[in-house]
Amino acid sequence: STSTGTGPFTIVYTDGVTQYTKSSVISGVYFNTTNLSSTTNYTLVSVQDAIGCIRSDNFNSNTTSVIVNQLPTITANPIDVVSDEGQNITFTVAATGTAVKYQWQLSSDMGVTYSNIFNSGLYAGANTNTLTISNIVLRMNGFSYRCVVSGTCNPAVSSNAALLTITTPLASLFNFFFAAFFKLE
Repeated sequence: STSTGTGPFTIVYTDGVTQYTKSSVISGVYFNTTNLSSTTNYTLVSVQDAIGCIRSDNFNSNTTSVIVNQLPTITANPIDVVSDEGQNITFTVAATGTAVKYQWQLSSDMGVTYSNIFNSGLYAGANTNTLTISNIVLRMNGFSYRCVVSGTCNPAVSSNAALLTITTPLASLFNFFFAAFFKLE
């Protein structure tokens, strides 16, 4: 016998250990669930339509593989960088999740607002986990950099900001000699 029913539906499925219920399912539309943590096979137990009809057998196939997509998560934030003017520097972020994507951003106003970075002569890796900045200049001193990580599942997450501090070679030389000759004990 064939049963079509009217949605939305309530489905009950099991992994052989735990039984799960999902309400308001619309036929042919993916749904989110927060209680599944791995990809495995699940067995359909029953489907109830909007008017209360329940079907619990004679499914065409009652076992299906459910793919569980993981939320993007930052596992290591970029760290502050102190470097001389004219050097090349990098910021790196580590993240997990399903099909993660990276977008580096910069703030020139102490973290009040951020703008997306695009690859250019100055920036490389704007859409990777490592941003390289070439030939840094003094006017970039105090800029903050962060990475927004997105993936198959929302929401996207932002890393902590890392601060760029730029010194001039003369100031670095002064600090070196000062530390060498005036060691504090």
